[in-house]
Amino acid sequence: MSESESPPPETTHDITFSASLTTYTKTGKKGIETKKTKIKEFKFSVSDDNYLELLRECLESQGMERYQVAAKQRFGFKVCDTLDVDDEKDYKNMVTSILADTPLKIKIIFDMKDVQQNCPVTTIGDRGDEDRGDEDSDLKDDETTFDQGEVTDQERELAHLRLKLEKAYGNPNGNTKTFIYADGTQLRLTPSMINEWTRALYDGETTIKQPPHSPTFDLTNRAPSLLPGGRGVSTSSSGSSDLAAVTTILNTLSNSTHSSHPPAPLPTELPPPALPVITTLTSLNRFLAHCQKDLGILGALDYKSPLQRHAYGPDILHKVELETLESLGIPAGNAIRLKDASQPWITGPLAKQKHGESSPECEPERTPKKQHLVEYEKWWYNDAGNESGSSRFTAPIMAIHEDGVQMEAGLQIYYKCTARDDWFPLPPGKASQSSRYVNYSVSKKPSPIKHSSITIATAPSTTRWLAKADKGADASWMPMISHLSALSSRKDTLSMLMKFKSNFSHGAAPKFQLSH
Repeated sequence: MSESESPPPETTHDITFSASLTTYTKTGKKGIETKKTKIKEFKFSVSDDNYLELLRECLESQGMERYQVAAKQRFGFKVCDTLDVDDEKDYKNMVTSILADTPLKIKIIFDMKDVQQNCPVTTIGDRGDEDRGDEDSDLKDDETTFDQGEVTDQERELAHLRLKLEKAYGNPNGNTKTFIYADGTQLRLTPSMINEWTRALYDGETTIKQPPHSPTFDLTNRAPSLLPGGRGVSTSSSGSSDLAAVTTILNTLSNSTHSSHPPAPLPTELPPPALPVITTLTSLNRFLAHCQKDLGILGALDYKSPLQRHAYGPDILHKVELETLESLGIPAGNAIRLKDASQPWITGPLAKQKHGESSPECEPERTPKKQHLVEYEKWWYNDAGNESGSSRFTAPIMAIHEDGVQMEAGLQIYYKCTARDDWFPLPPGKASQSSRYVNYSVSKKPSPIKHSSITIATAPSTTRWLAKADKGADASWMPMISHLSALSSRKDTLSMLMKFKSNFSHGAAPKFQLSH
């Protein structure tokens, strides 16, 4: 065959393009930008004169057809990470290479920022001159305009996909949206379901005609939202079923008319909800008193302190672990009884009693009043009427006795009046009360520098006494030993003082301290 008879070179070639789009999304409070790559494939017949058509196909494959491509409004892309195609000349060189090698598939890469910078966003209603398929043709009547500066690229794309869903499944006579399965079952679409479907479309997991494969759209989980039957399909059987339904209603009305007992009227107002019982210290006391008195839980009131310390009230006692209650010193059996009794009590009438209606045993403990202490002095006189010694102590106010109190011979008691700041003799009929701790000071005249001080702790359970003394004391304090022994009412006090007799024989002022 001669050269004149050779076939002409091919000017077009059908090829599969793998379009990779790099998108950017800002996340977090600081608006950190993250990259995401979306890859879509489409078939296209390349030629020297369809450069802009290829750009539009790239955008449509990614769902970005709202960006307008024109001779002076185009974006660049890379071919297999090597060749840059920025204008029509670069595109023709690419076509020449494709026609020479005739590959089956080529990867092209383009950036969303380049698209947004060079291609303006078109109004959906202005694209009537271009054929974008049946789905886009449904949106020609919309007047929605996506402004590039107001929302992000992701938000614009999600809004666009949502419009498609609303157009496809919206009810023209209302605001409801319904999807119909192949068997005629209708599924009412809620706003949250529309959002989930839109997101699945954006991620490429589903299509406009097929809902996502998720539990939300599973027929077994959506029984209350399903509407049986198709859209207004009337058959001969539907008429008979309607007649049967009317007959059933008439029979029901007839039976209700002849009934001897008319139906009870429906309540017009719902009863107010019961207010929760606020747990306080008083309610805890009343609950424990109820358990001890009415339920026979011995020692229930003794558990108030550990329960109150951990803020365990009858409202939450049933939730406390058994081991936790045992760690508070509550026996396991009583802990189980308290847990079982807490809920019936907190929901019953006893928990709603007022504070004044509670029993005396559940009243909160009151701190006893502090006793008023008075300073007293005891003075002893010998047979000649001279002072032989004295002692000072502190005790509560002495009680009055009608019969009076017989004091030992030569003893006189004085008390200090704080109002007059002076000492006065104790009136007849007063009796000294024992105090737990008494301080004594003993002095011996006429030498003012020879002074002895003794501190005695007279606790009833004292079993051990400690004594300290300074050496070199005068022996003039010895006549007071018998009086000290009588005051302390302990025989061991006298023997302990006698043990230090030799330490006070040199005329020095003795100092003595006894403590528990």
